[in-house]
Amino acid sequence: EADALCLVLLGAPGSTAPTTAGVTVRDVERAYGVSYAAAHQSVEHLVGRGLLTRERDGARQVLSATRWAARLLASAES
Repeated sequence: EADALCLVLLGAPGSTAPTTAGVTVRDVERAYGVSYAAAHQSVEHLVGRGLLTRERDGARQVLSATRWAARLLASAES
């Protein structure tokens, strides 16, 4: 789950797209070599805990970190 949150915040490894382009569950699946079901379950847990949000972009569901998650990570760094 921490990997999924990091992917959403930092973007896919090797990607040149800015993180504002969004990350999907498929991106999590591919980046970490896990099944779609495992990636989906991790994302569901993070959404349920208030760390990620989902927004529709056509057929895609784009993941974003919540402000609370960003503040939480920022406070852990200091």
